[in-house]
Amino acid sequence: MKDFKQIIAEEIEKATNINKEKILENIGVPKDTSNGDYAFPCFILAKELKKSPVAIAEEIKEKISQNLENIKEISEVSAVNGFLNFKLNKNQITQEVIDEFDTEKENFGSQKQEKPQNIVIDYSAPNIAKPFHIGHLRSTVIGQALYNIYKYLGYNVTSINHLGDYGTQFGKLIEGYKRWGAEYDIENNPIDELMQIYVRINNLCKEDESVLEECRNNFKKLEDGDPYCVEIWKKFRELSLKEFDKVYDILGVKFDSLNGEAFYADKMCISPKYLTMLITDNTGRSAKEWIVEYTILEIKVLLKDSNLEIKEVVSRTNFQSNSTMTRFFRKHTGTTPSEYRERMFV
Repeated sequence: MKDFKQIIAEEIEKATNINKEKILENIGVPKDTSNGDYAFPCFILAKELKKSPVAIAEEIKEKISQNLENIKEISEVSAVNGFLNFKLNKNQITQEVIDEFDTEKENFGSQKQEKPQNIVIDYSAPNIAKPFHIGHLRSTVIGQALYNIYKYLGYNVTSINHLGDYGTQFGKLIEGYKRWGAEYDIENNPIDELMQIYVRINNLCKEDESVLEECRNNFKKLEDGDPYCVEIWKKFRELSLKEFDKVYDILGVKFDSLNGEAFYADKMCISPKYLTMLITDNTGRSAKEWIVEYTILEIKVLLKDSNLEIKEVVSRTNFQSNSTMTRFFRKHTGTTPSEYRERMFV
């Protein structure tokens, strides 16, 4: 599509010898569109040309009108009270648009940036071995829409799906898989089966402290690179990704990066354990404490929105259930989400 402001600025530059960049930034759309499609205020040239805006407008109009038959995009130029008004040639433009559409097809309307900026879009960030819920679906659709728009406008776009693929919960999952893996068909139904294993081992941990200690040992082994634990963790990750890809394939979504938490510690040439230690040494607080603080903050912010139901807050903060979030929130604030919200709106 042609830049009509550019065409108008070039014609005014020819008539006045004024730099077109100064002209271009002052071309606008008139309040009364019956006067024209674009307008230029000649008062900004009065000092430089040492003439009144009315006289300047008349002179420029005459010069452009003499060459109007060679300017296909403009059908009429008029001078009104020191303004130059331009009417576009609708028939010519319509034909050009049709011709461009026939040529460009699906690329019609796309742009090319002279110096394209880099745009990073972060998508749904699902957690390994956990269900893909409506919150993940929403952010995936929004993310892909933004990706398509920026890509169409000529930007360098990178799509990232930051996976939740690391944490103490994998110590529990590994322990559960050791004990009962043969009972579950994780190959064909990975998410549901792994969730069942996790719920089962989590309940056992509440009853038996020694089992919880085994889970902690499993995660330490995973951090230290124990071959068996790493192999099981990779299996959970790969099977989960295959399941997530079923949804992404339906939506036509592809990612440039699927790296999760484990990836970044590795690229920094340090173990996740050492990364956690660095956070503690430099902030005086553990990574877990930071995560808890920001999770509580996010819940509080969402609770302030009276239009959101509690179950939607649960979904957006990636808790497994209402009761799980309530226990977490009460533990760290001394009150339930419902009680906190009630106090907010009293």
